[in-house]
Amino acid sequence: MHQWGVKVCLIQPGWYARATNIAFGVEDTLKRIAEDVWAGMEDATKRHYGREYFDAHVDLLGQSREKTSDNSSPVICAMSEAILAKHPKHRYLIGEFFNTILPCYAFRFLPSWMTDYVFILALSSLLPKAAILNKNRAGK
Repeated sequence: MHQWGVKVCLIQPGWYARATNIAFGVEDTLKRIAEDVWAGMEDATKRHYGREYFDAHVDLLGQSREKTSDNSSPVICAMSEAILAKHPKHRYLIGEFFNTILPCYAFRFLPSWMTDYVFILALSSLLPKAAILNKNRAGK
């Protein structure tokens, strides 16, 4: 695009789901979509993961959505600057440092096994039914 005099800027907002109604604007919508997903799953998949595991992840999605900002002003300001500035930034990372910016940069440079491990630790309390059964069998 540069050869035609067009500058491209990346605007990466993070943790603004409530401001945009992304990620299910209303809790009832989330529950309805979750029910549709569960109903559409194959029986083998339902048995493997179990309803408790599925519901725990749906609850986690709802909880994380509630932690997001409902103020879209920083995103709008970044868009305005990107359009109006004589020398705009190449990338605008918008959001709280620990929730958005740090993971975005840190995970970009870490090997995938390390980022996977971070997610495994964060979600370790949520295990699918089959994993719990295997864990119990191994302990006997």
